[in-house]
Amino acid sequence: MPIVPELLETNFTGLSINDFIVNVHHIADQLENHVAFRDALPEYVTKSPRLRELADELGKARDAAAGGDRDRAAEKKVLLAAGQLALAMNAHHIVMLSLSRNDPGILANCGYDPKQKSSGRQVVNLLDLSPEVFTKHGGVPGTVIVLAKRTRQNASTELQMTDQDPSVETSWNSQGIYAKSRIELKGLEPAKRLHFRARYHQEGSAGRWSSRVSIIVL
Repeated sequence: MPIVPELLETNFTGLSINDFIVNVHHIADQLENHVAFRDALPEYVTKSPRLRELADELGKARDAAAGGDRDRAAEKKVLLAAGQLALAMNAHHIVMLSLSRNDPGILANCGYDPKQKSSGRQVVNLLDLSPEVFTKHGGVPGTVIVLAKRTRQNASTELQMTDQDPSVETSWNSQGIYAKSRIELKGLEPAKRLHFRARYHQEGSAGRWSSRVSIIVL
């Protein structure tokens, strides 16, 4: 009996909770206007608003658990499992629609990474890779959230920003090196266009810069 191929990566078990929350928000943003999530949807599909709710609930449970709340620590595990299942089922829906319509383009711009075929044990140098960087507005004026999708749980990511011509190398300023994927910048000047880029750091060495992204501060 034919098996539906796994074309999108749905294994998030290697991510920290912080990185998983970032991934949920990113996928929710990408699916907001995705062709596979228009019109009537099967009941097993989790829409973007509910994905964001799950991510926010997981963040609150994480914080409470860190403060020693055992009940919230148990809830954190339940919410994490629910979020992983929701993302897996949404990915399955996207793949099914892509196969049904014979349209591989449906797999693009959905927030999920393509499933990598296994070719034996192969160690990839982190510094040969570059982060995927996304930006969105925060909940209050003058706030920008930068999301850097990471390939490994313990990756350190350097963030740079400029409000000038991004093609001028000397215009870039470092915003620091972070061990987290979600970076919130506050107190920014409204109506200012900002450009961002990021790169990995490992054992004192730096990798390749990501593609530049820009956003106008609200």
